[in-house]
Amino acid sequence: MRLTNGTLFPLPITLTANPAELPMVGEEVVLRNANNDLIAVLEIDEVFHWDHDTEACLAYAPTMFATR
Repeated sequence: MRLTNGTLFPLPITLTANPAELPMVGEEVVLRNANNDLIAVLEIDEVFHWDHDTEACLAYAPTMFATR
């Protein structure tokens, strides 16, 4: 997406997960490619909980949710 003057206007892409399935801080997760080859082993430093109303308000329409 771009503004009328051509400036890039990116939106974050967030992937949500069931909170019960989120890894805990200190656990390791594995990153693999489409062939299931190991790319990396990552240790979780932080877990962020997602709120769809806040995300929508911040990314799409700050004034849309002002009356809630």
